[in-house]
Amino acid sequence: MALGVAQNWPWSLLGIAETSDKEAIRAAYAARKAELDFGAASLQRRCKKHAHREAFSIRSA
Repeated sequence: MALGVAQNWPWSLLGIAETSDKEAIRAAYAARKAELDFGAASLQRRCKKHAHREAFSIRSA
């Protein structure tokens, strides 16, 4: 690890206090990643739904 990287790690983004416990860090990372993945999937579903509506309204016009 590069010198000084651990000092600047954004622990708060993972929702944990600064720690050297690799298991805790990995678990917090996995949980945060799952939240982001769920949000991205939800956004994709909404975009597809909107695109479908737009395509239907263009064909109907």
